Amino acid sequence: MNRMPVNVSIVIPVYNKRRYLPRALESALAQTRSDFEIIIVDDGSTDGSLDAIRDIRDPRVRCVWQANAGVSAARNTGISLARAPLVAFLDADDTWEPEFLEAMLALRWRYPDAGLYGSAYSIKQPGRPARRAGIAGLPKLRQQFCSRDYFRIGTRGELPISASSVMIPRELIVKIGGFPVGERMGEDQHVWWRICVEHAFAYDRRALATYHRDALERACPANVPDRELLFSARLREELPALKLSWWQRLHAGRYMGAHLLYLARENARAGNRDAARALIRDPRTRLLPVKWLARKIQVAVAT
Repeated sequence: MNRMPVNVSIVIPVYNKRRYLPRALESALAQTRSDFEIIIVDDGSTDGSLDAIRDIRDPRVRCVWQANAGVSAARNTGISLARAPLVAFLDADDTWEPEFLEAMLALRWRYPDAGLYGSAYSIKQPGRPARRAGIAGLPKLRQQFCSRDYFRIGTRGELPISASSVMIPRELIVKIGGFPVGERMGEDQHVWWRICVEHAFAYDRRALATYHRDALERACPANVPDRELLFSARLREELPALKLSWWQRLHAGRYMGAHLLYLARENARAGNRDAARALIRDPRTRLLPVKWLARKIQVAVAT
């Protein structure tokens, strides 16, 4: 039995990722820190995903199987089995740089009261070089920082946190009920905003994770949603009661507006014009900065 100290539990949810799982697991095992455990939760795969890592023998790795219930249920199972006070998440088709966990634990030591620890990330598409995610609004003179401006940063560019570039205290994620089960898109954003409305988030500006878009089996729906996703609808409903400054409240509105505008643009591209019109007419899109008007005009012309 593994008796080594465990400071971080790494949860890897898997569903039909046989082709990619070895790459993800090897990147986790290659970390410069060794005080972790890895919990791989097979969410009812039918392609023999776990067979692909049968030859990887490391006492820090354990695998569990459950009937298919979705990525949120798989992550929640991993959280329930975690032995460490901190939980990091890595999707089965993504990868980490070797310094990822070391950076997250350094953030934890520097900002012990933060509710979420994350890093910038790269995006890799087939046949193209990896590009750094276009995250705007980060402090330029500090590699590591702590902030209460999650909504502001999340509105100005691509999202600052991906499902594979984050570490969270286990007690906090249990407190909010984990990831919402049954939602195939935006379930991770539900967790990020719910934690960040009550706690600061600590961040490393280095791109220490890579979001790979080469997995055909990714858990996003084939059809573009034609209405606001549940993570945003819950924020809209709860916003009046949340203890936020006027500045945070303004950017929470813009955060939702940016989400609606994204859906409107994707619906316009897909030819769903009625849905696109309804989405851009939402009053929250009017909270966006003037420079976003060009995007609204593009949607309006497309519809």
